[in-house]
Amino acid sequence: MLSKAMQDALNQQIQREVYSEYFYLAMAAYLMDLNLDGFANFFLIQAKEEHDHVLKFFDYINDRGGRVIISGIDDSSG
Repeated sequence: MLSKAMQDALNQQIQREVYSEYFYLAMAAYLMDLNLDGFANFFLIQAKEEHDHVLKFFDYINDRGGRVIISGIDDSSG
């Protein structure tokens, strides 16, 4: 079982990872609009990497009997 402090920290990290994924997707969309598909692809790869991080934290918390709390995306998260 995770301590409350550890669970809170891991959930906060999930939020940061989701924010990063969202940011990279926004960059990819902007670059696609400029027909810079190679650069856009780079950011899509980064977004997928952040998504994979989210799932690792998600599974880690659940596997240890914790509770994942998904909160809204806040542009001040880091």
